[in-house]
Amino acid sequence: MLLHILKKDLKKKRTMNVILLLFIIMASAFLAASMNNLLTIAGAVDHFLEISKAPDYLAIVLGTEEDKPIDSYLKECTYVTEYEELEMYTLMEEDVTIIPNDDKQ
Repeated sequence: MLLHILKKDLKKKRTMNVILLLFIIMASAFLAASMNNLLTIAGAVDHFLEISKAPDYLAIVLGTEEDKPIDSYLKECTYVTEYEELEMYTLMEEDVTIIPNDDKQ
């Protein structure tokens, strides 16, 4: 159909219609390529999160080694199927000392 329109326009020497038709063809090709990329990326992100075992939720709880109330809650909760505990260290600003090095070489 597009070739039929193009032949008709070329016979009538309407170059503006030919240029417009070419722009429409190029725009639809670019749109199709970008939609293909979006669909590929959407599937890839889901696959990456599954492979990397990224958590659905992250909870940061402050406490000491002896005082962990979240452990008893997670063990008793029927909605939590699995969880992992990671240690996190906090460095406060007042605990940091910067010693300037005066050796200019």
